Amino acid sequence: MRMKIVRDKREARMERDAWAKWRHLFHLYLAAHNRDRRLTRVFFVRWRQRLEHIDRLDILADETAQRGLKRLVMQKWAWWKHVLELSLSEKVFVERNSRKTMENVMAMWRKQTYAFVNVDRLFTRFSLPCRRDLQAAQAFYNFKLVKSSLNSWKAARDRLHVWLNTSLALWIR
Repeated sequence: MRMKIVRDKREARMERDAWAKWRHLFHLYLAAHNRDRRLTRVFFVRWRQRLEHIDRLDILADETAQRGLKRLVMQKWAWWKHVLELSLSEKVFVERNSRKTMENVMAMWRKQTYAFVNVDRLFTRFSLPCRRDLQAAQAFYNFKLVKSSLNSWKAARDRLHVWLNTSLALWIR
């Protein structure tokens, strides 16, 4: 009987040791499983954050491109308005100068015409015989005067256009 008790105690101790080993191994298994779960969660969270960051970069790139395009459009709009203002100013300037030149030409022509009219009155008063020659000369002179005045006006206008176009081209560069 004593042997049986010793054997039962030894078997009970072996059984307790086996259960202790099994518990220890099971706890190690659970710890490894928990560690794997935590690592999986950490790597999944990092992967998701990285994916969200990449998506944000795409959105940020689109916004930056739109912002750059908007800035470019605004710059070109401002440049176009400035060029339009210059063009309108040029037109006003050319019209004013053209009108002033034409008024000067017409004033000179009137002045010359009045001078010839006075000479014609002089010839009428004294009844000189070459009145027809004087009228032909007056007509020829008036024609030449108007023609030369208009040619000088056109030359001045063309010089002004060349100057404005050159200055605009230099400003754009």
